[in-house]
Amino acid sequence: MKNLITTIASVLILMVYLLQFINNQQIHNTVMNIDREINCIKEISKQEGYLSGESRIELSNRLSDVANCDSGEIVIKGTEEKKSRGDLIHIYVKLPIKKLIVANDFFGIKDTDNMGFYKFDFYTTSEHLEREN
Repeated sequence: MKNLITTIASVLILMVYLLQFINNQQIHNTVMNIDREINCIKEISKQEGYLSGESRIELSNRLSDVANCDSGEIVIKGTEEKKSRGDLIHIYVKLPIKKLIVANDFFGIKDTDNMGFYKFDFYTTSEHLEREN
């Protein structure tokens, strides 16, 4: 009987490990998709010379879909005035990544504590050409 109880406990711990490994892969895919979306907006901002309001809204909507969070939880800041070619554009993005630990109840972790924030803070060079008409 003692061997049966030990075996069941061992299998439960191994199942938690397996589930956490799968969850880590999903989190990795989410972060890669977030990076891809931010990179797309970065390239648009480079061409426009600043982070426009439309780009901000579009990025917020895309990130809320990718990260499964509300767009109100996402913070997006950036350069609001047009920069000419060679000047720096600043972009800052912060969003929550939820469900970091799969069996959080098993380990005594509350759902509110089972999250982290992904921050992306960078500068890029403007490629905007000012043309006179």
